[in-house]
Amino acid sequence: MKSLQKSLTLSVIALSSAAALAFGAEEAAPQENQCVTCHGNRDLWEKDTLHLLVTADDLAADVHWQKGIQCHDCHGGNPHTLELRQAHAIEDGFRKIDAPTDVPGFCGHCHSNAEYMQRFQPQTKTDQVDRFWSSVHGKHLKEKGGPDAATCTSCHPKHVMRPAADPLSALHPRQLSATCGACHREQFVNLRKGVHAKAGEKDERGAGTLLDCGKCHGTDAHGLVPVDEETSPVYLNHQVSICTSCHEKK
Repeated sequence: MKSLQKSLTLSVIALSSAAALAFGAEEAAPQENQCVTCHGNRDLWEKDTLHLLVTADDLAADVHWQKGIQCHDCHGGNPHTLELRQAHAIEDGFRKIDAPTDVPGFCGHCHSNAEYMQRFQPQTKTDQVDRFWSSVHGKHLKEKGGPDAATCTSCHPKHVMRPAADPLSALHPRQLSATCGACHREQFVNLRKGVHAKAGEKDERGAGTLLDCGKCHGTDAHGLVPVDEETSPVYLNHQVSICTSCHEKK
C-alpha cells in the first residue's frame, strides 16, 4: 500500500507538470485535478482495465484538453480527491457509460447544449445527436447494440481527438477512409486496391492519397442514411451525378 501511495505521489508531480504545459498558466491549477493521477499511472491498469489508462501525453493533443476542458467537465464526479468512491460518486454528478447506447447521450451532454457550445464555437451545430439517432449508424446501434455498432467514439477517438483541420485527425480528409475502414474493412481494402487509391487530396510530396469517403457518401456524417434510401447520395438514381461531380470533364 505504501509503495502504491509513493507511486501515486510521484505520478502527481510528473503528471501535474505535463498537464500544466497542456493547459497553460491561465487555466485552473492542474494539480487539483486528481483524475490523471490514477488514470495516468501505467502500473494501475492492465488487460480488461487498460482502456482506463489516460496519460497526460495522450491528452496533450486532444482538442478538448487544449480548450481547457478537464476530465470532470465530461465525466462529472469529484476531481479533487484520490478516494475512489468520492471521485466517482453519482451524487457528485459522475456520469457512467454502461453500454455503447449511452455514448451519444454522454457526448451530447455538452454538444447538444447550444449555450455551452457558444463558449467554444459560436456557429457550431448542436443537433448531432438527434441526427445520429436517425442515421444508419444510429439505427444500427439501437437495433443491434454491442461493441460492433458505431458510436461517437468510433469516429472521434476518446481522449486523443485532434482538431479536424489537423492532418493527423481521424476526421481529416487524408485519414477519413482509414477511420471509416476501421469498421468497413472490406470496402477499405477494395478502395486501396482500386483506381481511387490515389484520387484523394495530395500530400506534401504531391502524391495522391486515398479518396475521402465523403466525396461519394456525402458530408453529413452524423446524419448518414442507408444507401437504399432515396435521400442517400449513393442511392442508385443519384450515382451518375455523384460520379460526374469528379469525372465530368472526362
